[in-house]
Amino acid sequence: MLTSIVPIGSRPYSGEVKAVYLTIGELSRETGIKVVTIRYYERMGAIPEPGRSSGGHRLYVSEDIRRLEFLKKGRELGFSLKDLAGMLLMLDQNQIDCLASRSVASEILDGVRRRIDHLKRTEKLLVQAVKSCGGNTSNSCAVINAISGG
Repeated sequence: MLTSIVPIGSRPYSGEVKAVYLTIGELSRETGIKVVTIRYYERMGAIPEPGRSSGGHRLYVSEDIRRLEFLKKGRELGFSLKDLAGMLLMLDQNQIDCLASRSVASEILDGVRRRIDHLKRTEKLLVQAVKSCGGNTSNSCAVINAISGG
């Protein structure tokens, strides 16, 4: 498991960053990630603490969009926030450990395959129950029997 977290307040961006700032609301709309989630990612160190306006409002840059999209996609694939933050740190430091990332991805893949197998068994049971159900009022119902294990 990857354990590194992006240090709070670090902004180790590579390349040029345009001086275009986004508020947290704009960042939320741009990425489809809720404001509360963005703040959580910030507290957990998965995204660097943003700069602040003179009024104290968070000001995000385009790199934050890329980082949040990486986190969003990774979460959709089943990666933990801790693992994704570690991957971002590796990218920031240009020290990618593909073996560690592969190991985590393999564990997730195994879990996905187990869930697929379970869903296939569930589908088979439900198909049989629906086919067997006469749809009339009687003392026996294939759907109820399938649920109760009878």
